[in-house]
Amino acid sequence: MTVLARDMVERVRNSPLSCEPWPSDTGIQYYWDQQIAFARFPDQEKYHPRLIERTLELEQDDRFSHRFIAHVGGSKIFNLEQWECPEADLIYFRALAFFREITRSQTAAADNSWATTYHRGDYCAPHSHPRAMASVVYLLNVEQGGADAGGEFRIADPRVGMSCQERVGYVTTPFGPGNVDGTMILFPGSAVHYVEPYWGDEPRITLAWNINPKPLAESNTGLEEAKRGASVGNQP
Repeated sequence: MTVLARDMVERVRNSPLSCEPWPSDTGIQYYWDQQIAFARFPDQEKYHPRLIERTLELEQDDRFSHRFIAHVGGSKIFNLEQWECPEADLIYFRALAFFREITRSQTAAADNSWATTYHRGDYCAPHSHPRAMASVVYLLNVEQGGADAGGEFRIADPRVGMSCQERVGYVTTPFGPGNVDGTMILFPGSAVHYVEPYWGDEPRITLAWNINPKPLAESNTGLEEAKRGASVGNQP
């Protein structure tokens, strides 16, 4: 289901949450000629508890959720716009706003959205997103367990200078923002990325979107396509 930026603007405007749509003190770091960016939101304590709770509730609901084999990242909970959750609407709005800011696009259309819950031993193999001009990942619950828990998000692409610090065009140094809750990552859909194996005892949770300036001609069937074993499941 395609979701437009204007859809989320209206929801956030009418939200009961006491959050700014985009906090003025949000820090942004840029990489690779500003095609990759990390944002850290300072107000996560206002919406993380309920958003984590809602994600784990819907992980048990087969109308939204599907469990994949370990290398595809564990469980996916699709269609954040249907969660009936103001906290999900807020972070959805921020993902679309981030896309517009970094790409300088006047419009934004999410081709797909999902949460991923990683359990012990889950990881996501290297891949890219053919249906996205840019993808956005939000680190919702990744700090628990410390450095030994793994589960780091990494970009490892020979075109990205930060991945090739020893020699141009040779991936030697995959990089990411570290496991910091409240971090949003934007990167080109073509960029190769992955998630390291996760060894924590509590679920590692991320949210993600594939975004374009306008809706694609061919719609994404989301959960049903994933259940048929299509490549849509191979996403962090």
